[in-house]
Amino acid sequence: MPTKTKSKTLKFTPHDLIQQIEGYEQLKAKGLTVNSLTKASVLAKKKIDRFLPKKLKSVLVIEVPAETEAVIKFTNPIFSLKINLCFVVGARAKVTIFDNQQPAQDASNEGGVYAIADKDSLVDYLIVNSKQPNTQMFYAAYPSQGTKFNWYLVGKLNGEKHDITVVINHLLDKSWGTITSAIDFGKNSKSIVKLINNHQSKGSQGDIVFKGLGKDNARARIDGLIEIGKKAIDTNSYLQEDVLLVSPGSNIDAQPNLEILNNEVKASHGATLGSVDPKVLFYLMSRGLSASQAEKLIIGGFLGNITRDIENELVAEQFKNSL
Repeated sequence: MPTKTKSKTLKFTPHDLIQQIEGYEQLKAKGLTVNSLTKASVLAKKKIDRFLPKKLKSVLVIEVPAETEAVIKFTNPIFSLKINLCFVVGARAKVTIFDNQQPAQDASNEGGVYAIADKDSLVDYLIVNSKQPNTQMFYAAYPSQGTKFNWYLVGKLNGEKHDITVVINHLLDKSWGTITSAIDFGKNSKSIVKLINNHQSKGSQGDIVFKGLGKDNARARIDGLIEIGKKAIDTNSYLQEDVLLVSPGSNIDAQPNLEILNNEVKASHGATLGSVDPKVLFYLMSRGLSASQAEKLIIGGFLGNITRDIENELVAEQFKNSL
């Protein structure tokens, strides 16, 4: 959960959020709505009351109707404010969301993005964090039965402090959730990234794939976690963390973890840590490449296969362009 602070809640209305959504009028014609929690639909209120923390305040709600196909692109300002945003996606909807981070004024501000996806829906949610000075980000998804929810997190973290949490809460049977992330840690940045698949229902499936680059004097800790509860039988979940240290002054601590409370599951994890091989660099330079070109080629090889597994072509293209 986001860290609580004493910062004052800034007034940010549904109209203000609408101004951040690209092509809102076309989305509105498909039935998409943006409201405060008090003016959200009865169905959305029931879902929020069921899944989200009870003490959550200052919630703006984006509702996507059932059986709707939509691409939502918006600039996300909430991590500069003490507010929360909740997407409520209807049954059998197919939604792609592009979330471009607005620079945070105060990385300690409380706020979170929540997504509740109804039965048999598909949600691809791409988070792009590009060279923000400081970030504190909290994202949580709640997929329903037959739903596939995919978080994608990509960015370059060069600022002083970054604290990022992305979680999928499998509270209903037979849901599917993946987290795919690639982050370039640079300069003197200090980062904590938490990636969590929380399985508490029967027959849920999940994957977490992370690739990290360590540059300059960056420091980072990657806490990957598969959590499987007592009732979550027939769970199938996988976690992989791969790190490439481009600079000898960088340090990335990859920590894949399993917490399993029953035996009728399949769960595994792995991690790799490597550095740029001087011999490979020398060989590439002997073939006519400059040092920077050779380094980019090695990095490209390390990151390249992560986009090949992204089925949504729009997301795959934006993900690749954001690396």
